[in-house]
Amino acid sequence: MNILDRLERGGERLYSKFWYRVLILFGMILIVGWISLWAHEFGHYWWARNILHDDSAYIEFSSNGLMGWTVVSERSFGLYLAGGLFSSIVLFVLWLFVASFPHKMTLPVDMSLFIWTVYQFVYGIFEGVAYWSSDYHSVVKTGQLVGAVVIAYLVLGVYFDRLVAYIRGDTGVDNKRNTK
Repeated sequence: MNILDRLERGGERLYSKFWYRVLILFGMILIVGWISLWAHEFGHYWWARNILHDDSAYIEFSSNGLMGWTVVSERSFGLYLAGGLFSSIVLFVLWLFVASFPHKMTLPVDMSLFIWTVYQFVYGIFEGVAYWSSDYHSVVKTGQLVGAVVIAYLVLGVYFDRLVAYIRGDTGVDNKRNTK
């Protein structure tokens, strides 16, 4: 038995554990959320540099280096809209790519890409509307709430049966090897 077979067996044993499947699910939601954040900020940065020709635009990192935000001197409706729409497009393309993966491990990646694609799209629209608002933060907070409600509704509608089967460990796929 080579090392790849041993790794595969170890993965099968881990996958049979409830805590491992939940860890993978929440881990993928966090990882894709982090990718989503950076795609969002890069969308703002790209728009500021290439469309608004703002040479002073830059991305500022938080103290831990994991998060950040775009700092610009010029603002426009497109700038506010660009972050959410750019990240939605990036995540949607990744989501289409993931659709070709084997069924067993797709749920955590598939669901997390779905969640963050829809969230970034809704958030981008509200961020664009907030450009014209006198109270930017309240409009954006409303967008975050609406995004969360829309996601909860869609995830329950689209993924509920698969999610329950995944948590139970039933994937509907026979992974037993032919040992003849």
